[in-house]
Amino acid sequence: MKLIERNVEMVLKHNNRWLIDSDASQTICLHQAWFSHFTPLSRYMRVILGDNSTIPAIGSSCLSIRMFANSKWINSVLQDILYMLDLHGNLLSVSHLACCGAKVHFLGEDCHIYNRRKSLILEGGLCNNLYVIKL
Repeated sequence: MKLIERNVEMVLKHNNRWLIDSDASQTICLHQAWFSHFTPLSRYMRVILGDNSTIPAIGSSCLSIRMFANSKWINSVLQDILYMLDLHGNLLSVSHLACCGAKVHFLGEDCHIYNRRKSLILEGGLCNNLYVIKL
């Protein structure tokens, strides 16, 4: 698994926010308390960063979340999310979303995510050259 982290300093400022990342191969959360039915991994999984350093993923589960779209908050669940202590931000993987049937559109400062039925399910915007998702 390869995870490329382009701007560590900006991620540090967003540790309670979700950044959408086209380079991340998996959606990652750094807050264990946010997980429902947390499952520790039987073996730590090593995740490779863009500088070829590695950090361990130590758990996996789903997250009950509230997503902002169409001027309202929607209750939803994110599946197969990795828990990592040493990452300094929550990353929503574009490829992980695509594998789940979602479509991600970037246009200017806006990011929109659509489900399989082409309904808008999540919105975000550009903040300091990173797309921050309203989650």
